[in-house]
Parts: sequence; C-alpha cells; structure tokens
Amino acid sequence: TMKKIILILIIFLCSGCLDYKEINSLGIISGIAIEKKDNNYETTYEVVNTKNNNTEELTSKTYTVTSQGKTFAEALENTNKSLAKEPYFSHIKVVIIDKNVDILDIADYILREDNFASNFYLVVSEKPRNILEFQSKNEPLNSVAILSLLETSNYVKLENSFDYLVAKLMSRVEDITIPEVYIDNEITLGTNYLYQGTSIKTKLDNNTQTIYNYLTSGKKVLVKDKTNNSIYISNGKLDIKIKNNKILLKFQAQGLVNYLNDNSNFRNKDTYTKLENTFNSLIKEQIISFINLENENNIDVLGLRKAYYLKYPNKKYQSNILNNLEIEVHTNIAINRAGSIFEVVK
Repeated sequence: TMKKIILILIIFLCSGCLDYKEINSLGIISGIAIEKKDNNYETTYEVVNTKNNNTEELTSKTYTVTSQGKTFAEALENTNKSLAKEPYFSHIKVVIIDKNVDILDIADYILREDNFASNFYLVVSEKPRNILEFQSKNEPLNSVAILSLLETSNYVKLENSFDYLVAKLMSRVEDITIPEVYIDNEITLGTNYLYQGTSIKTKLDNNTQTIYNYLTSGKKVLVKDKTNNSIYISNGKLDIKIKNNKILLKFQAQGLVNYLNDNSNFRNKDTYTKLENTFNSLIKEQIISFINLENENNIDVLGLRKAYYLKYPNKKYQSNILNNLEIEVHTNIAINRAGSIFEVVK
C-alpha cells in the first residue's frame, strides 16, 4: 500500500536523523521520465509528497513536475526549480526514456552527480511522461509498478542496473537490451529493445523475447513446439567457450511438461526421452535463430563477442567479428518426470 511505501522511505530518511520538518522540505523522487524533442530535453519527476496532519498520522500522495531545457542538465535544473523543494534523488527506482535519448549523454551528468543514485533501471516508452502521469487503480507509485514488473520478469539484477549498462556501452564489446513499458489499461511490460551502442537497432517480438528470456533470466519460461506441445524451461544456463577461433555454446536447463496434444504414456521413460529429443532440437534451432538475428543487426547481447576478446585480447577489435566465426550450439534440456530427471545431451 502507499502508506507502507512512504514508511519505508521515511525509515531510510530517518537513518540520517531527519525529522518530519526536514522530510517535508524534500521532494522525494521515485522516477524520472526523459524525452528528447527537437534537440531539446524534457524531464518529468514522479514525486512522493509526505506531510503530517494534526493527528500525527502520515498522509501522502504523488504528483509530477515537468520542465524543458536545451540540454539534459538544463532540463533537470529547470525541473528542480519547478519542484519548489530540494530534490532528493537517492530513492530513484526507474528512469523512463524515449527512443531518441542518448544514454551516454544522460549518463555523463548522472554519474558525476553525488546526490544522484545510479543503481536504478532504465525502461523505454513511446511517451515516458504519460507513464508517470498515469492514474493507476492498483499502484499509487508508477515507478514502483514498473519495478514490480521488472522483478517479476527477473530483470532486476546488478548487471541490468544503469551504471552497469553504461559500463557495457563504454566497453564497446557488449551491447545492451532495455525493456519497453506502455499503457494498456494498466502499465504493462513489453518486449526488449536491442541497442547497438546508444542507438536502438531492433526490437524483439514475442518469440525472440521468449528465447532471450530463457537464455538470460533463469526464470521459468513456457516453450511450445509446432504441434503446440509445451514445456516450462527453468534454471537455464548459457556456457560460452572459445576454442580454436570457434565459439562453443552449451545451454543447460530443466524442463517440466505443461501440455501434450496426444495420449502419451507419462509412466514410460521413452515418452520423456522423445520429448527431450524434440525440445533439445527445438531449443537449438531457436538459439541459432537468435544468434542470426544478432549477426544481421551487428549486435551482441549474449556476451559472445566479450568472451572472444577476453580469450584473444591482442586481436584487433571488430564489431562484426561474430559474422566471421563458426558458432557451435549444444543443448541439454532435462525433462522432469515426477521428481526424476533423465539427462539427454545433444
């Protein structure tokens, strides 16, 4: 609930010995929307407003403040003036950007500012400001709603936080993905945008998003074959090795039967062996198709290029190096049968 959220914020604030008067003088910002229009920046804050009433009970609400500037720094400065309170950036949860925002441009300011938390998560939206101004029936803080969606999708990891994304961009050998959010009755998580440097190169569809999810999230993901048989894949692990200028990939995961469209005998081990063969082949095809998508767009979000240059640090960097290397894919999907796992290595 909103009261719980505010109490959590106050606990953090009170750890610095702040009293209610000091808290009320702060504009506690939980999310920021950044848009770039006609080479100007527009920034919107989602602000948690806390105050005491006569019964000493905490009441709260959120509001947004928006302003513009020729640069990101100027837009923030103007938004701070519109806030009419001292901005408190230490509890930022998410920053929403549009497709025109240069991530390194905003990083140059954020990472130099001591009062700016940099462990937040980036998401992309067609209209970031609308997301923060949205009146949800379920969640009073839109930034918290977005964070919950990211947690459910297992995106909330250290390597996906803003400062880590910037480090990947600066390294040049790794590309990044950022999820989309949009409004469909409520704030909704879409598929990921794939970046080449600071520019969006392509966007995953539902099928390629499924592949990316089971390769990277470790979360339970539903996979269907062409006949609509389906299993849940979980605890996925992608192992990357470089040998003789060849990239060797091995993907291991556990599978749990979800649906079969025939009268298979679940007590027969051969049933599970057949399923494992079917889905190992399918997963292998899907991984190869995802790598082909990366090569077509000259991007790498799986870490193959990084693994190659860690193996051969003295080789001259080529962004398209993966197009020139043989990539061999192996899968090991073990279908769970009433607590027993039969290993099938392909």
